[in-house]
Amino acid sequence: MSLEIFKKNKHMKKNNLFDIAMGWYRSGDSGKKAAALDLFPEEMLIKEIDAYRKRDKKERIKLREENLQKMLERCKKLFHVGDLIQNSDGTDTLPNLIISEPRIQKVKYLPYCVENSFDYGPDEKYTIVVDTVRIYMNEPLDEKSKVCLEELLYYMDKSEDSDFKKKGFIDLKEYAKTQIDIKNNELKRLKEKEERKLKELNEIQSEIKCLEEYNPNELTNEKVKEIIKEYCSNEQGNF
Repeated sequence: MSLEIFKKNKHMKKNNLFDIAMGWYRSGDSGKKAAALDLFPEEMLIKEIDAYRKRDKKERIKLREENLQKMLERCKKLFHVGDLIQNSDGTDTLPNLIISEPRIQKVKYLPYCVENSFDYGPDEKYTIVVDTVRIYMNEPLDEKSKVCLEELLYYMDKSEDSDFKKKGFIDLKEYAKTQIDIKNNELKRLKEKEERKLKELNEIQSEIKCLEEYNPNELTNEKVKEIIKEYCSNEQGNF
């Protein structure tokens, strides 16, 4: 079983057989673990685990650096100062105007798209970012922002039939059409709200006017006599 797996995986042939077996042994897959034990005694595998971890970490770091350099070259050809792009964060829908060249930068956390990022070897983590200014109603917001191009590319590269795919770049004509629809819907909502508030305001102003005209001192004895005279005579006339 171990030799069959080894023969089928061309990538494995380029690596040290013991390290491959160690990877199988630590994978959590019962079949791969059994294959590793077919190749090497378990005592040997257990004894060499720490050394393997160090080698594996070194290889991960080297591979990560190589992949980042390749991705950086792609980003430099793809993203330029003046381009309007989407943010890698799905909650941010504002256009991001690129104001710097793409660069590799140290970060506290790796983007979610990096495979096995929760168990990634290097203590110092790097990704590819670009400085941007977020645009709101045709004007830049005060503070500069950053977009993680590594994550943006991940979503841009997803297949068309995937559940979620980003275009990456923002087409100004399409953006304007979308914003006009949003604007018109919001204007309609606000005008309806304005109409309700104006009606409420008119009612309040009418109440204010009524209270301002009201003078309790005008209810004098003479006024009381006039009311009694008017209503008493009316009641007698109705019978």
